[in-house]
Amino acid sequence: PAPACRLYCLPAPRHSTAVIPLKFTSVSQAVRLYLAGYYPFDHPDCDHIYWHREEVRPVIYLGPDTIRKARRIESRVRVPYVLKENTAFEEVLHILGDERVKPRSWVKGGVGSMYRELYAQGLVRTTEAWLDGRLAGALLTIEISRVCLAETMFWLAPDSSKVCLCQAVRRYTE
Repeated sequence: PAPACRLYCLPAPRHSTAVIPLKFTSVSQAVRLYLAGYYPFDHPDCDHIYWHREEVRPVIYLGPDTIRKARRIESRVRVPYVLKENTAFEEVLHILGDERVKPRSWVKGGVGSMYRELYAQGLVRTTEAWLDGRLAGALLTIEISRVCLAETMFWLAPDSSKVCLCQAVRRYTE
């Protein structure tokens, strides 16, 4: 059988073991850095990106227990969200960069531009929760080979980002 796919949850920088400030130059550069364990944060003063690598990073193995937990979480959500994928990429990026929604957001400047380039190459996916025709929450993932990196998410309504994460777990285990 094929090895289980992994969903990586990336933490905010605290005690980074490595930091590389780089200007984004290509999708292949970003892919190489992601595969080496780095993840991006916006440089506040220029169009460079800080690439961080932590010594220890949480990894969610997508096995039977994780699938059961995701189903249990979804069953407890009482709001009738409509889940969609890749229908509002620019709106998701805009909200992720909004400090009122996502304090200390890194999804701006160079990182936002990089996400757009990765999206154009099919390497970024948004999982969106909609309520009454409005975006209520979303999860942004980077997909490289059989690895999915859960980069960031937001919620504007209760549990909306949770159902997006549960949807991603289902998608990568089916």
